[in-house]
Amino acid sequence: MSVVLNIEELKQNFEDAYQNTYNKTYLVDNEIRAVENFLEIKITNPDWPDINEEYIPNHIDAIIDTNSLNIYLHSPFQKIFKSMLLRGESAINSGEENHYGLTSYEETKKDIATLFKYYTWLQTLKNPEEARKKSLNLHLTHKQKLLALYYLDLDFNSYENKAIAKVLEAVLDLSFENTRKYLTYISSGKNDVRTKNNLETVRDLFQKCGLEEIKNKIQEDIERM
Repeated sequence: MSVVLNIEELKQNFEDAYQNTYNKTYLVDNEIRAVENFLEIKITNPDWPDINEEYIPNHIDAIIDTNSLNIYLHSPFQKIFKSMLLRGESAINSGEENHYGLTSYEETKKDIATLFKYYTWLQTLKNPEEARKKSLNLHLTHKQKLLALYYLDLDFNSYENKAIAKVLEAVLDLSFENTRKYLTYISSGKNDVRTKNNLETVRDLFQKCGLEEIKNKIQEDIERM
């Protein structure tokens, strides 16, 4: 019986090693390889391999002990983990659970989810800039981008919407016609641009960027809706 992985313990163990390591890049890469090596191990029976732990060696100097994972469910573990990576979700869907007969294997399901979270967390350490962008939720819609510019006090009132739309089309690659139309509703009122959802998204962006004054202003506008 395997010991169920604990995400907080895994992170803490790695962070302890990280703080005391000179070559931090190597440590991160090595830990990622440990997980990937486990996922690429060749097995003889593709469904229920009856093999000993010694045939699934832990990666040298890795923080995580992959020998603690459920060996007898190794093939479905691999396949489900990779499927989760492709769709970016840490939850096993019911189709996978039924297909691989995991309904009663609670420890294995928890291990898969935890390893997924650990692996994706390691990737953020390897690519901190990309992780920062994702955490800031920078994939704003067209309307939300215009609202963000508005709350940054970009002067929309001193120029014609047509002129501003041309500039934003060139600078931000935004549709000229839509920009010109949205600018009409950008400053006040409840409309298709200043929806509660759009304002909350922009508010959260400014909060994550540490711009509390702007965040508070947007919150006040939301409360007045």
